[in-house]
Amino acid sequence: MSKVFFADFRCSARDNIFSKTKKLMLKAGAREAVAEKDIVALKTHFGEYGNIAHVPAPVLRALVNLVKEFGGKPFITDTNTLYRGSRHNAVDHIENAVLNGFVMETAGAPVIIADGLKGNDYRTIPVDFTHYRELKVASAIHDADAVIVVSHVKGHELYGLGGAMKNVAMGCTPPSGKQTIHSDLKPRVKALIVTLGEKGSQIRVDGKAIDVPAVPARLSRAAVVAGASGSVRPPLAAGCP
Repeated sequence: MSKVFFADFRCSARDNIFSKTKKLMLKAGAREAVAEKDIVALKTHFGEYGNIAHVPAPVLRALVNLVKEFGGKPFITDTNTLYRGSRHNAVDHIENAVLNGFVMETAGAPVIIADGLKGNDYRTIPVDFTHYRELKVASAIHDADAVIVVSHVKGHELYGLGGAMKNVAMGCTPPSGKQTIHSDLKPRVKALIVTLGEKGSQIRVDGKAIDVPAVPARLSRAAVVAGASGSVRPPLAAGCP
């Protein structure tokens, strides 16, 4: 099991968030990971425009300076998003990063979008995993001599926590790789849509009969749909989402 090191936010003139960040990285083994003249990717998340859900650029600069002390050549990077927005292509993505403060003057290193202009710059890596036979890795991540992952903690509606593992697994793949992870596994439908009448109806889910109560005539076009888990939603009025 990996060791986890922690630093609190208590600061003084001699020991602030920047010096603590440097200490954490040294403790975690950054010195052993970076050799002289290595091109080093600092994989982070630039945040959507106007939010604060990202590691601020001045904190990244502490890591940038550390890599430079080791003789490395750092750049700050992320990949384009699958969804359309301010990080869907490299032009908008870099502009978004600049607006959130990721410029040379504050971060100390250039911003490079790892999967290129439109998310088509990646390497395909053959693997023998349970669900995958190949992985798509953004070229700038793949070709870097070393990668330091800098993640903010976020909630996730399915897994509870999004951190460094998500920042690597989802964050280092292009939009087509994100599509595979998110959407290529489809739920199995366990029941058909059932049209209801005023006398009620019945559907079967995995061989089990479920009685559906009668509904008023004005709702006679309502439908019940079984979800992927086999649960049945209440009747919805026709025309409702």
